[in-house]
Amino acid sequence: MKPDQIIDLLGGYKELCKLLNVNKSAISNYKKRGKFPSYTIPIIMNELKRRGVSVNFSDFLENKPPERKSKTALLIVSGGISAYKSPEVIRRLKEKNYRVIPVLTKGGSQFITSLTLSSVSEEKCYSDLFNLTDESEMGHIQLARTADLIVIAPASANIISKIASGITDDLATTLVLASNAPIFLCPAMNPFMWSNSVTQENILRLKNRSYKIIGPDKGLSACGEFGVSRLSETSKIIDFIENEDKKNKFPLLKKLKVLITAGPTIEPIDDVRYISNHSSGKQGYSIAEEFAIKGSDVNLVSGPVDIVKPKNIKFYQINTAEEMLSNCINCLPVDIAIFVAAVSDWKIENKFSGKIKKGAQKINFNFVENPDILKKVSQHKKRPKLIVGFSAETEEVIKNTKEKLLQKGCDWILGNKVGAGTTTFGGDDNSIFFASNSSFETWPKMSKSDIAKRIVLKVNEFLKENQNVKD
Repeated sequence: MKPDQIIDLLGGYKELCKLLNVNKSAISNYKKRGKFPSYTIPIIMNELKRRGVSVNFSDFLENKPPERKSKTALLIVSGGISAYKSPEVIRRLKEKNYRVIPVLTKGGSQFITSLTLSSVSEEKCYSDLFNLTDESEMGHIQLARTADLIVIAPASANIISKIASGITDDLATTLVLASNAPIFLCPAMNPFMWSNSVTQENILRLKNRSYKIIGPDKGLSACGEFGVSRLSETSKIIDFIENEDKKNKFPLLKKLKVLITAGPTIEPIDDVRYISNHSSGKQGYSIAEEFAIKGSDVNLVSGPVDIVKPKNIKFYQINTAEEMLSNCINCLPVDIAIFVAAVSDWKIENKFSGKIKKGAQKINFNFVENPDILKKVSQHKKRPKLIVGFSAETEEVIKNTKEKLLQKGCDWILGNKVGAGTTTFGGDDNSIFFASNSSFETWPKMSKSDIAKRIVLKVNEFLKENQNVKD
């Protein structure tokens, strides 16, 4: 049944606007799209039946079934100038195939209308806890149960305070308390309100209850004051929610203890000079970040690099190979160990004290081998169940990688070519030859981020195979 027919059967625009509690422009939008929002269908069916018009639910369906939404998100919009960004949050969530049901607080209604949120989401916007019509269509408890997740954007200081204290004096706070779905808070307020100890104590209480806090970001607030208080960019909010969702797709990686090494080591010659290499640490950091996103307990032991450390990890800064080995041993036991760091194979036997002065025609250095970290952990009594090494080669990558797999005693080893004519050290891309005791694979050139994702997938497959776990 087309919108034109429904409008005529119900007596025109005016009667339908009154029935659905919307204005004429909303009806025009429904007519233009050729369908009514799902929440209106039961209301329209009941009214048509009351008027003696026989209808079936199938009459309202399009010939092509609508795309099934993967999850339902409640978007709570509380008071704050940042409420104007909420339609964009709705759009982006819908692009990710979420069904989005808006909930507007009394404060939020001072900045944006329920009609705007309803039009963008194509769902009814709920606001009043004691609205009898809303309760008859979908009670607040049922609404809470419908949600796979709840997003509060913006989250004002007021609603944060009420949620932290368990106050339920409106529909939004009641839904939060009545739901067992993951809850994402996106704070936005005056910088001094955000930094106030009361707000920070409330945020800490919510974090301890497993609420997810996104932002706020630094910038100029609506009141003209600069600081940390702005609602995070929509892309950041969506990415955060997506990453949390990914964790749920990899249950075996949650709380998995992972050890990762990254970057170069540096071996001192004297107090101002050292031996090192061109490793940027990008590959190791990408792997650490990917495991952290999946919910793993990540220990990252890193040489000196110019990279911001990933969030939600345990971080250990080192300089020498000996320091890296010591930190790795102290991190054991772990489930998985991935050795990406470009460790200096040699060091000066006796470091010079102070700075070596010019003058002598020749200086002789005696080199000694550094400990083989990969080999030592592979032979350790607390050996991880899966040990992965990286092999940096300037020639015969496949041959040398296979040989190192046997020499080191690890389970997997990933060979990559470095040196003249390559951008492996310092670049954003990498080419991998993967070797294990049972298989060999040549991976095409891809970003280090994509290589990290592929490694995580292979680790997940390994865990499934060894624990007989099915999705």
